[in-house]
Amino acid sequence: MEVSAAGLTDVGRQRQVNEDHFLVDALRGLYVIADGVGGHKGGDTASRLAVTVVGDYLSQDVLEAIAGLACEVDRRREARGVLVNAAEAANRAILQAATTSEELDGMGCTLLVALLSGHSLYAIHAGDSRAYRFRDGKLEALTIDHSRVALLVTRGHLTVEQARLHPMRNLITKAAGLHEELKPDFTVTSLRAGDWLVLCSDGLWEMLTDDRIAEIIRLGKDPEQVVGALVSTANRAGGRDNITAIVIRCLREDEDF
Repeated sequence: MEVSAAGLTDVGRQRQVNEDHFLVDALRGLYVIADGVGGHKGGDTASRLAVTVVGDYLSQDVLEAIAGLACEVDRRREARGVLVNAAEAANRAILQAATTSEELDGMGCTLLVALLSGHSLYAIHAGDSRAYRFRDGKLEALTIDHSRVALLVTRGHLTVEQARLHPMRNLITKAAGLHEELKPDFTVTSLRAGDWLVLCSDGLWEMLTDDRIAEIIRLGKDPEQVVGALVSTANRAGGRDNITAIVIRCLREDEDF
């Protein structure tokens, strides 16, 4: 499937350091977002390292081997294996780097890795960086946050809007660099021409409701324009954190961005 994609990151209005890093590689169909935790220097180092390790691990040859599999069940199994292994490699690299300096001790990052292959999106995530699909005017979350408030929402103790303002909303329960094993969640989503995908750090979705994100996509012309509008709107809403977004458009035959 032909796609057009764009990514953007911004420090926001209340932070001095941008601890988010991302990768957009449409040729490989590979998209990564990492959001640092554990202090300015540590968070920045962890997220940069995670994106680098994942990008190196998922080489063109590895991803072409997945795309070449004829059976969807085989593609899904192989994609899950290589994405999880890439995330675990990033986890080990962060843990190792954290032993080299007291300033880096305890560092970590959220991690979202998405692979577009054929008519499917294969993704793994750890933390509260999110993936969405916009189809037929509706925005659907493809990931579930690894956080205290997400668990409370799942159990019916909080509404989505209450969770957005909850004092523990930033307490994540899973991230690269926290434990010896990362064990990210894996998801598969079907794609078709006309779909939009949004991958983002919490600096975006905490500032913008799902309805607002959907409205911006609905009015958008192309991924570069949409990603710019998302980030600028999040900044106008307060920009409390670093803001990173990747926007992907699954093209129709008559489209050419």
